[in-house]
Amino acid sequence: MDARRYVRHDRRGRLTARLSVRRPLAAGSRQGKKNSSAWHRRRWGRPAAGLCAGLGLAWACAAGLFPLLRGWVDRPVARVEVQAPFFHISQQELQSLLLPRVQTRFFSLDMKAIAASLERDGRVSRALVRRVWPASVSVQIQEEVPVARWQDSQLLNARGEVLDFRHRGHEAGLPSLYGPVHRASDVMQHYLSLGKTLRPLGLTLARVSLTGTGSWSFRIGDVSVSLGSEQLVRRLQRFVRLYDDSLKDVWPRVQNVDLRYRDGVAVRWRKAGDLAVRTSDTEKEQALMASRGSASHGALHAAGRQVGEQ
Repeated sequence: MDARRYVRHDRRGRLTARLSVRRPLAAGSRQGKKNSSAWHRRRWGRPAAGLCAGLGLAWACAAGLFPLLRGWVDRPVARVEVQAPFFHISQQELQSLLLPRVQTRFFSLDMKAIAASLERDGRVSRALVRRVWPASVSVQIQEEVPVARWQDSQLLNARGEVLDFRHRGHEAGLPSLYGPVHRASDVMQHYLSLGKTLRPLGLTLARVSLTGTGSWSFRIGDVSVSLGSEQLVRRLQRFVRLYDDSLKDVWPRVQNVDLRYRDGVAVRWRKAGDLAVRTSDTEKEQALMASRGSASHGALHAAGRQVGEQ
């Protein structure tokens, strides 16, 4: 018998002792617990062992079948489909760029690395690469489009970026842009803005120039137009009104137009020897030419009206 003494305070604050006695469990009760544990082992032990055996068998089967499944799902790349206009880059050149990157398995392809390698070519604007199951790769190419010649030796796109074209011959009919080396983007944006304004008049830009001092000029065919460096929008609007009202009918006789004046425009006419005689000229055109010619020559030589070249 296990006897333990407990000490505690009574209601009056005095210490009292109480003897606690623990009686041992009966032999029958202990035997019941042993029988219960054995029953639980028999009930849950066999299913657990069966489950472990099943999992082990499944793992062994999966380990044996995995190489076969991997070889069937992750196949080597067998086909590459390329969609491109092939204006400036040939199919053979694209093949030489793609071949080292696609000689691998389907899920080992690095899409970003393939696109980056293609876009490093100056003729490629954007490359979109994607997988096509089970063993193909789809490549879509957007080529750079040259918009203008730059400094007579390079080409620019619409963003004013210099294109690295290895094979020339694509610049026929393109306008010429000139300016400081670091101002290529500004000159391109000015060219696009001028073209948007002049296109409704049926005029096509052949050249746009920016000097080191910031003075702008452009050429329409063989007619030179000087804008200067100040009030560019206002001066261009003045030219549009002048062309639509007066110069449209006599445009072949115009040599250059100078808009660098405070309140006027100077027009220089071609010499008679520079023009083919037209028998169909109307009296109105001849009269307009005479009046405009005298006034324009006077404006060109009148220093008092000129603000100064910008």
